[in-house]
Amino acid sequence: MQLKPFVGRKRELNCLSSLHSAQMTSLVVIKSRRRVGKRRLIAEFAAKNTLNKLWGFAGLAPFDGVIVQTQREHFARHLALILKLPPYLSRLE
Repeated sequence: MQLKPFVGRKRELNCLSSLHSAQMTSLVVIKSRRRVGKRRLIAEFAAKNTLNKLWGFAGLAPFDGVIVQTQREHFARHLALILKLPPYLSRLE
């Protein structure tokens, strides 16, 4: 499947480029409503910066019965898995 041309998002790409040029480790969280191109933005940035080490994963979407703490714990578990850190234990475990 061929992707449509990537247009716009210059402000966001410039922000990512500024963080990248700072020459320090950063954690960037891109948050917005669904289906607006967050993953594509990261893919476009990564394609232009191939020497970077980038990890991407999607958070737990909000739905009935999911509280903010559950979303945070899901994020922490995935981050620990990607970075090969000891398993995350919530305060409730």
